[in-house]
Amino acid sequence: MKTIYQTLFILASYLLSAVAFAHGNHEAQVANSQQFISGLLHPFSGMDHLLALLLAAVLLHQCRLPMIKSVTALITLMAIGAASGLLSGSQGWVEAAILMSLAAMFILLWIKPVQIQKVVLAVCSLAIITQGWAHAAFASTATMSILHEMQFISGVLVSSLLLLSVFATIASLIMQIRQAQYVR
Repeated sequence: MKTIYQTLFILASYLLSAVAFAHGNHEAQVANSQQFISGLLHPFSGMDHLLALLLAAVLLHQCRLPMIKSVTALITLMAIGAASGLLSGSQGWVEAAILMSLAAMFILLWIKPVQIQKVVLAVCSLAIITQGWAHAAFASTATMSILHEMQFISGVLVSSLLLLSVFATIASLIMQIRQAQYVR
């Protein structure tokens, strides 16, 4: 399992060299008439989105927290972040917070998450809130109505919920397989 973590760390180091790089192309994505579809597809447009959701699912599973409650809580936090982003617009600290929270989640993979459950929850929460904030803030900088902004954010939330659920299920299955191997 340590090899998986090392591989993820190396991949993250490579991918995170450009600060949260998937947040630069929102105007092109949200300028079309298919706001909800654009939002649905957006989390697939950058590795920072996928890594944040994947790492959150893995860490929360390692903490032995109930997945349905954890996924619901994280999507709620993303919605709160999105509301904050819509109300206050782009903030300089958001991109840095995304980068730092992703790096912190990778570091937490080497620590026994059960022992530091509150730290894991805080870091995962920060990662997800800032993802929501960044998406809403950048969507609001594009020339579009509040209705179109809400459609875009709704699409992001729906696909994030689906991705987080899939990653949580995969993490659970991998852990069950590992536990079955240790029993033999």
